[in-house]
Order: sequence, then structure tokens, then C-alpha cells
Amino acid sequence: MRTKILLLSLSFLIMLCSTAMAVWSENFASIYYEKGIDAAVVSALEDGAAPKQIVKIALPLKDLKREVLMKALFCALAQPDTIREAAFANNIKEKKVNEGYQLALSECSRQMEENLNAALDSSNRFPGSTSSSNETRNTNYASPWKFK
Repeated sequence: MRTKILLLSLSFLIMLCSTAMAVWSENFASIYYEKGIDAAVVSALEDGAAPKQIVKIALPLKDLKREVLMKALFCALAQPDTIREAAFANNIKEKKVNEGYQLALSECSRQMEENLNAALDSSNRFPGSTSSSNETRNTNYASPWKFK
């Protein structure tokens, strides 16, 4: 009996995940044709798609160059390692990944820098570093005014 419930639950979960993927992947193409690859990639990442999934869905799209797809992923601030893994898993050569990175540097380096600075300012740490929520600061504040 428990096995049946477990299998039923697992099949429901798989169906739910595949439905969610179908929604973002269907939206991906329409966003690409309406607003361009940059908007489509950002939307897909916001919907929880992984770069590997995005590359797989995007490659068959008409008139989309591989280096432009890579640029969109870099500009959307996907992790560089996951972009490279996604590219290699979908038979995109390192040359195209590097060309995409160079395009990103020329087209959206300011955005990439602003996002990095925002992450640094909000946590006063490099993005990805961990900190304890119970961390205390040992800072003494002094006022230049003398109260009587």
C-alpha cells in the first residue's frame, strides 16, 4: 500500500515538474520572438529554468546564433560554470562560449558590474560567501559632540 502511495506521489511530482517546464519553454519562444533572447533568458531564469534547459530549448530557434545565446546567459548573470556546462552538454564549442562572453562584456558589462556592486553593498561580502546570521560587529561608535 505504501509503495502505491509513494509511486502515485512520485508520478504526480514528475507531472507537475514537466508541466512547469512546458509553461516556461512555451513562453520562451514567444518572448524570444517578441522581445529578444535577453528577455527570454531572464524570464526563463526567473521561472527556475537551468541554463542547460534554456540552451536546449533555445538552440532550435530560428536565426539565433550560439554566441548571442551565450551572451544572454552571461548578461542575465547565470553562473559562468553552469553556462559552460550547458554549452558543452549541448555541443556548443568553447569558442562560441568565449565569443558570447566577449559580447556580454561589450554590451552589458555595466549591468554586470552594477549587480555585483549591489550584491557587495547589501552584504558587505563577495556574492556567494557565507556568513552567520548571528554574527555580531564589534564596532564602537563615538559622537564628536560632548553632552553636558
